[in-house]
Amino acid sequence: MNSEELFKISKNITPGGVNSPVRAFEPYPFFVKEAKGSHIKDIDGNDYVDHCLAYGPILLGHSDDDVMDDAELRRGKQTVHKKWNSNVAILSGDAAAITAYKHVESVEDIYLRRVLDGFNQVAMDVCKGQQYDMEFESQDYVTME
Repeated sequence: MNSEELFKISKNITPGGVNSPVRAFEPYPFFVKEAKGSHIKDIDGNDYVDHCLAYGPILLGHSDDDVMDDAELRRGKQTVHKKWNSNVAILSGDAAAITAYKHVESVEDIYLRRVLDGFNQVAMDVCKGQQYDMEFESQDYVTME
């Protein structure tokens, strides 16, 4: 499946097809296959560098989704909940979020409101994305192949 095909499917699940900054891509948004830091690879094999940090949760190393989908591996490495346990994975994700907020503290007051609004929107989008993922996986036409 490629980004164009997934976009057609996602429009039946999410208004506009996606809920992220990639909706600005023409002729259709890309769908992330893997990411590390600011480097993103889409399911079509294209590489991107995220200069605007629109994918902030990638930088945080968010790990609750590993527990939710019971993944063995992420980016070729054993997931936290498989290496240790679910509690450690959830606490690690929480600690990463707290660490990110600690970094936000260093933002100049004049920019703080805007940074917090953006940061909180990205965090909420991660939660929505995980919900969409769970709903998508429960569809009859979705298989592991």
